[in-house]
Amino acid sequence: MLTCKVGENIINCFDNTYDKYQLKKWSDKNILICPDCNKPYEYCHGEIITPYFRHKEKSFECDQIFSEPETEEHIKGKQILYKWLMNLQNKGVVSDVKLESYIPETKQRPDLSFTSNGNKFVFEFQCSPIATEYIERHRLYELAGIHDIWILGTDKYIEKSEVGKNYKGKAIEGFTNFYLDSEYKIFMFCNIEQLNLEDNYRIKSTYGYYSKDKRNAILSNLLVFDNNAEKYMIDINGIDFNEDKIVLTSEAINNIKDYSEIIIAEEIKLKKLKDKLQENINKCELFLKNVFKLFKKDYFTEFDWMRCTCGFKCSKHYYQFMNIENYPIIDFCKLDYTNNTPVPNLIFQIDIENDKYIKIIEYLKTDLKNRIELNIEFNDRKIKQEERDRNELIRLKQKLSQFNNVHLLFSEDDKKVDIRFKMIHDYPDNIIDLGKIVLNNLEFLKSKGVKEYVLMIPKKKIRESKSGSMLYPYYKVRNYKYSVREEFKELGINFSEI
Repeated sequence: MLTCKVGENIINCFDNTYDKYQLKKWSDKNILICPDCNKPYEYCHGEIITPYFRHKEKSFECDQIFSEPETEEHIKGKQILYKWLMNLQNKGVVSDVKLESYIPETKQRPDLSFTSNGNKFVFEFQCSPIATEYIERHRLYELAGIHDIWILGTDKYIEKSEVGKNYKGKAIEGFTNFYLDSEYKIFMFCNIEQLNLEDNYRIKSTYGYYSKDKRNAILSNLLVFDNNAEKYMIDINGIDFNEDKIVLTSEAINNIKDYSEIIIAEEIKLKKLKDKLQENINKCELFLKNVFKLFKKDYFTEFDWMRCTCGFKCSKHYYQFMNIENYPIIDFCKLDYTNNTPVPNLIFQIDIENDKYIKIIEYLKTDLKNRIELNIEFNDRKIKQEERDRNELIRLKQKLSQFNNVHLLFSEDDKKVDIRFKMIHDYPDNIIDLGKIVLNNLEFLKSKGVKEYVLMIPKKKIRESKSGSMLYPYYKVRNYKYSVREEFKELGINFSEI
């Protein structure tokens, strides 16, 4: 206990009104008395342990009142809260502040009691896990018309040693919003809805609570959110009591406002920089797209975009525009990969606005010389092949034009016919290959002396893009009738459907 009775007066052992020698002398003479059972108290004081009073002999009456043993954390926490309330009382915010004052109506002795706006309040600084006991004590306070505010200690409720295993999840934590670190005088909120802060306020984020070296940074009148502890924290001097609830002081709110203005200004500045950078990126990408178009048109060479910003490649050649924030002067680099890590080598700087495309095109022409030569050679062969295909198609159309009365029978229609027909096996995708197959089938039917040429069109199977293995592929059947009709028209065949 922190209070005792001397005569008719209640004194405490921490406000330095009486020194430890005087208290020890009174203790030896049995002058220090328990305010509740009137039995002698003993004054305990050491070099490290915080001073306190205790019964010299076991007291049954007080054991019924105090079920929780006093810990160092509990003793310090009560002192901190008492000094904070006394400061508020001196300012006229609260009144009748009492430490460990017995309440006959509830037969309880709360850690602190006070009055605000004519209402009675008690503070219970809870340092040991309780559940059913809390509910019983809360109901007693409620029946007596007393507002009880529970503040939890951190030694039992917040695991200070292991980040990632922060909270034990005790039942009582569902009934309160407040914590107090009595060692560092840090007051904590689970949420700050009751503080009614403006929506545009920014709360500073920290990661320092679990490091005692960094925890001192929290000791200020600026509310912070610790991401490790997942609590809002502020120095005990940054909280106030107003409208029957714990709130922030006006100084603390002003500090949040000032911090928010700085952060918002930085956010606006950063957004402008990001927007400007994105604008420069868009200009660089447009510049490169025009380069790509020229290469595709003149050198039949195509580029692919890479995942990195303004990175592009052709075959095994990798390039990137870098230092885009310095637009329009951009670093044009070639990337070499070492252990799958790109290493940029500056080739030259390019002025996007004035140099246009000449400088980079000349470099790429030289660097990709072998690839360009292969692409040009391939394109020449492609043009020649297309010319041969056109001539072959003309020849096929001339031969196919001699056949009239061509009828198409689609196998999917499942029609029974009594006339002779020829099945077109392995229906190809290439129009020339199709023309050759159709021509061979028609000539076969002609050799048999038929009067009408009937061709059976099978279901066309197309391999799906996401198929199984080559041995066990998955197929799907498309609606192919329209494409068959179009292909026969392209071959110049006059046909009808059965």
